[in-house]
Amino acid sequence: MSQKSSDNGASLSQNGTSAYTFTKEQLAEIEVLKTKYPEVQAVTLPVLWMAQDTFGHVDPEVQRLVAYTLDLPESHVHGVAEFYTQYFKTPKGKHVLDVCTCLSCHLCGGMDTLGYLENKLGIKAGETTPDGQFTLQEAECL
Repeated sequence: MSQKSSDNGASLSQNGTSAYTFTKEQLAEIEVLKTKYPEVQAVTLPVLWMAQDTFGHVDPEVQRLVAYTLDLPESHVHGVAEFYTQYFKTPKGKHVLDVCTCLSCHLCGGMDTLGYLENKLGIKAGETTPDGQFTLQEAECL
């Protein structure tokens, strides 16, 4: 893989193209983050958040960019992204609605809430409205 540089930042490219790029400002912010942690692996979480805020999700190509930027194995970044459910692997709506359906929340009306939102939005859990505004997800409360 090779790095493709531009006046606006850096990106990781395969076959000369890349859909994802960190800006120079973001790269500078990442360098500052690196100074705040004893090991670069600890910077994975905030950089994944930065990537998700920028690109809307952290699919494998975005994970590859994060790994390249931090000089970490892709397997490390992928493992972190897969472990935490709030890192979206596919594009989501502008607003993500998480409804807990664990046993205690189910007993308190979680499934009723989910059903209401599915009906109101016209989608099922795991789907996004056609206008891209809302994604509805089942979740476990923390």
